[in-house]
Amino acid sequence: NSLAINQQLNPAFNGTNWVVLCAGSRTWDNYRHQADVYHAYHVIKSRGIPDSNIIVMHYDDIAYAPENRNPGIVINRPNGPDVYKGVPKDYVGKDHNPSNFLAVLKGDTELSGRGKKVVNSGPNDHIFVYFVSHGFVNLVDFPDTYLYAEELVNELISMHKNNRFAKLVFYMEACYSGSMFDKLLPININVYVTTASLPSEESSLCWYNKEMDTYLCKCNAAWLYDYENKDPTVESLQEQYRYIESVINKSLVRDHQHSQQYGDLSIAKLPVSHFLGDQKPPKPLGIDPVPKDNCDSIPYTSAYVNRKQKQILYAKDIHEKYRYVSELNAVLRGRQYVDNILRDFVNISQFMRNLLVLNLVDD
Repeated sequence: NSLAINQQLNPAFNGTNWVVLCAGSRTWDNYRHQADVYHAYHVIKSRGIPDSNIIVMHYDDIAYAPENRNPGIVINRPNGPDVYKGVPKDYVGKDHNPSNFLAVLKGDTELSGRGKKVVNSGPNDHIFVYFVSHGFVNLVDFPDTYLYAEELVNELISMHKNNRFAKLVFYMEACYSGSMFDKLLPININVYVTTASLPSEESSLCWYNKEMDTYLCKCNAAWLYDYENKDPTVESLQEQYRYIESVINKSLVRDHQHSQQYGDLSIAKLPVSHFLGDQKPPKPLGIDPVPKDNCDSIPYTSAYVNRKQKQILYAKDIHEKYRYVSELNAVLRGRQYVDNILRDFVNISQFMRNLLVLNLVDD
C-alpha cells in the first residue's frame, strides 16, 4: 500500500521538529495575515508538535481591535471557528521585528537568556517556517521596517554552515515573494522553499467578510486546509504544493499568480509529517478542503477597489452608499491621473529616443 511504499522511500525521522510562524504586518486591513498564522498554529499543534517548539510572531492587534465586532475572536474563513484563543504571544508589538525574526531562527543566546523562545535546533533537526505579509521586490514587510532578501538568505546559509538543521522548509506568502529567493538561494544547503508568486507577481487574498469589512485569508493558505484533511505520513510536500497550485488554478487569479519552488527540491519528496507532526488530531479542524467558491479571490492591488464596490453593494443607508461611491471615484481618478502621467512619460521618452537616433544619423 501507499503507506508501506512511503515508509520504504522515506525512513522515519528521528530528530526534533521546530516551527516558526510569523505574520509580518499589522492593522485591521491586514487581518488575513495574522488569521493565517493563528490557524497554522492550531493545526500544527494538533499534529503533535509541542508549544515549546512552536514560536509565534504576530503584532497582536486584531483580536481586540475597535473594528472587531466579536472581541477576542479571529476567524480564517467564512463561518469558521475562532483561531485566536490559545495562540502564544512569543513576540508581539515592538518585539515583532526583522532582527528578532532572524535571531529566533539562528537560536540567539541573548534572546534565550532573557527567557524568549528561539529555535534551539541541532544537526539532526527539521525546521519549518511560515511567513505571511506584504512584499515587494527583494523585501517583505514588518510593522516599522523591512526584511531584505539578502539578509534572509545569508542567515539560512549561515545556519546551514553552523549545523543548525538537517533540513529546513520555508513557506512564504507575500507579493513578489519569489524575489526573496530567486537567483539567491543555493540548492545545496538543504533548504526547500515555496512562495506564493513569481518574483514579478502579486499574491492574492480571499473571502471578503461584509460584517467585518476585511478579507479573511490569503490564497496560499490553502495548504492549511489540505493539511487538516490529509494523512501527513502519506502525503508529500510536493503533493501539498500541487494542491496549492490546483486551488489557485481554479480561482479568478490563476492568470495573475503562480506559486514557485526554490532550493533543494528533493526535500519535497519527503512526507509532510517530517516537518509538521504526524499525530492525528482529535477532530477535524477545517471544512471541505477544496473551496467551492474559489475563495472569492482577487489580486492584492485590486483589493481596495473590490472592497469599496462591496461596501457600496451592501450599504443600506443612501448617504453611506454615496460616501463609498465618492471614495471609490477619488481612487479611480487618482489611478487614471497616474496612468496618464506614466503614458506621457513613455511617449516623451520614445520621442527623445527617436530624436537622438535622427541626430546621430545626421552626424
